[in-house]
Formats: sequence, C-alpha cells, structure tokens
Amino acid sequence: MSPTPAATVRLPYDGQWVEISLPRTSLAGVCLPNPTPSRDPDRVLAGALDAPVDGLGIEDYLGPARTVLIVVNDATRPTPTARMLDHLRSRLAGRSPQLIVATGTHRAPRSGELAGMLGRHLQDLGPGLIAHDSERAGDLVKAGRTSRGTDLAFHQAVIEAERVVVLGSVEPHYYAGFTGGRKGIMPGLAGRRAIELNHRFALDPKARPLALTDNPCHLDMEEAVRMARPDGAYGINAVLDRSGDLYAAAAGGLSASFLSAAGMAREVFAVNVPAPVDVVVSAAAPPLDNDLYQMQKAVEHGRLALRPGGLMIAVSACRDGLGPSHYLRHLHAANRPEDVLTLASRAYSLGDHKAVKIAEVKMNGDLWAVTGLPEEVMTRAFFTPQPDIQTALDRALDRYGSEARVLFLPSGSLTVPVLPDPGRPGSV
Repeated sequence: MSPTPAATVRLPYDGQWVEISLPRTSLAGVCLPNPTPSRDPDRVLAGALDAPVDGLGIEDYLGPARTVLIVVNDATRPTPTARMLDHLRSRLAGRSPQLIVATGTHRAPRSGELAGMLGRHLQDLGPGLIAHDSERAGDLVKAGRTSRGTDLAFHQAVIEAERVVVLGSVEPHYYAGFTGGRKGIMPGLAGRRAIELNHRFALDPKARPLALTDNPCHLDMEEAVRMARPDGAYGINAVLDRSGDLYAAAAGGLSASFLSAAGMAREVFAVNVPAPVDVVVSAAAPPLDNDLYQMQKAVEHGRLALRPGGLMIAVSACRDGLGPSHYLRHLHAANRPEDVLTLASRAYSLGDHKAVKIAEVKMNGDLWAVTGLPEEVMTRAFFTPQPDIQTALDRALDRYGSEARVLFLPSGSLTVPVLPDPGRPGSV
C-alpha cells in the first residue's frame, strides 16, 4: 500500500515561519484574509472625503465652528492616523484642532508611540494633546443611562467640543462585531465603569465577530455615542488589507461611515468555510502574538469553524507573558469550565468575558495551546499545553483518526471563518 500523500502548511511562531505536515486527506483548508487589489492610499482617503457615504461633507459638518476635537486611536490599533491627518487637516480651513487619544482602559501612549502614531503632526498638535484616562474622575462628565442600563460618563472634551471628528480603522472584533467608528468614543473616551457595564454584553451569544444587527454590545455603544454627542460626530474610517496597507476608507456621519467601512472590512476578513471541522489550528500572527491576552482573538475566530466536540489548537509565542491578567481570576478559581460562567454571572468585572469565552470553547470541545508560557500557567487557564505545533497536530490526528479534517488559520486574529448554516454562530 502506497503512503498517504502529505501536505505542508506554514504557520507563524515567534518571529519565524514553521512548516508542518499532515496527510493531504486531512487538510480541510488554509484560511487567510481575502486578497485585494493594491491601491494608492492617498487617493483612497481623498476619494472618501470627496464622496462621503451619506452626502455629509466634512466642510458641511464643521460649518461655522472654529474648534474641532479630533479623536485618534492609541498605538494598539493599526490605524494610519498620520496619513489620515494629512488629508483631514487640509480641509479644516483655519480651524483650530485639538487631539485626544481614545485609550479606553489602556495606558497613555508613550512618546515614541506618539511619534509613530502622529508622524509630523506631533510637532504642532502634540503640545495640546489629551490622553484619556478612564479612571480620572475629574475629567469625566455624566451623560445619562442607556436603555440597556449602562451608566455613562465621558471625557469632558468630547461632551463640550463644538465639533468632533473620529479617525478609526475597521476590522473584525470578537464581541463588538467590528472595531472602529463608535468605538472611538465608546469605549475610547468613556469612564471605566461605563466601559465595564458595556462589556458585560460580551457574555451574550449575539456578541460575536462580524455581527451588528442584533449585537447588544454594539447597539449599546451606538446609543451611548448618541447620548454623548446629540448633535452627532463625523467619522473617517480606514480598512486595511491583509498586509496592513490601506485598502479602502469611508467618510461621513460617524455611524454611516462606520457601517460602510464594516461592509468593506467584511469583504477582506470574512472567509467562507464549507463545513465545520474536527480540528482548527489558529495562530496569532505578529504583533498580536505578544501575550495570552491578545491570543484570545485567534481562539475566538478559530472556534467559529469548529464542530461540537472538536479541538482548538491555539498558537502564539506570548513573548511578553500573560498581558493584562485580571480575567484569569475566574479560571483559577474554577474546577470546571461551567464554574467560570457561574462566577462571571455573579460578579462581572472588566475582562471577565475573556475567561467565559475560554470556558465556552472547553465546554464545547477541547482547547490546546502552543506557547512560550510555563505549562502550569496554561493548565490553570484551561489550556492543555503542547510542546510544538507538529507534535500537537500529530496528537490531534491520533485522537480523531484518519478521517479527521483540519483547518488552519495562519492569521487567526484577523481571519473570520463563515459557515453556510445561518443557525451557527459563525454565520452572520
């Protein structure tokens, strides 16, 4: 009997590409974000501002206002902020801009990060720049309560500004549907308690990648922004391709520009998968492979293609360790995955949704990981540690047999598998 032909797959790990092999009959596919044509980034941005999606031009929105607050992302986002500022500032017609960094609960950006974010604009806009601090009570202004019970407080600058322009980038988000748009204000400029209350909706099964229509987390964000800015805000939203280059952009009212960009982001990052598989190998590609906290995104996207009882193998070097680790408390306190859900429902704190998502994968199948973290750390977090990718794959095939189907996501943090069955959470 002739040997089964082998297939090889390359996955990123710790700054290198690792080649692994498996029987060709077991290879269900290798999913990457969809290829897109190369485009001139300056033409893309100029075209978006010249043809706003809802007909609202930036000059029309600004009107007679003499000052404008420009909201920018921090260094954890891939937004091409400096290039976007090039195009925006040429249209401000003598108005005085002020920058505020939408940090959410992140730390303030360091000087080197600001230089990378703002480029040449740091010299004249840097001195008056505001870095939002969600825990600095003196900066916050209450803005009411959403219909879903989120008590709101925002940085006073976004409440009091004559006009607000939000610069963002749109890509899949594992519980808000997509990044960008409204996220520049909520959670970007919100108080910590408001962020915590909004993020509790991440526990809802409708809060998932690519989903907006019935997503309670997204809908609460949208309502919160309307309450913070009753007169509205303007949005310029970029969409990057799988190489991180600018592919598309949308300008207009904050919600309209976001929804348009989300549609274009879906074209890039949503990848059709014909059927759920036995094993998913999902790798966190750089720079999202720094810690366990960031690895979560690769797990969340990979699980969408996994059949009940299947096996998820998460791959991330985690060079910087755990990252923000507060969410591990329920995992450490629980004896079973089901206990995590009970603990989080009794006393939700910011970040607990990450623990719940890990527990859900474990409840519906199994969860292995190839990382640079100590085995005991991974075991306490409900992952079964594996020494390397090839060994993990071989063990998975031993478990599920020669008929096993394996799907690979070399860029699992950005690739969202979409199944044809609308009844499954991976289908939207």
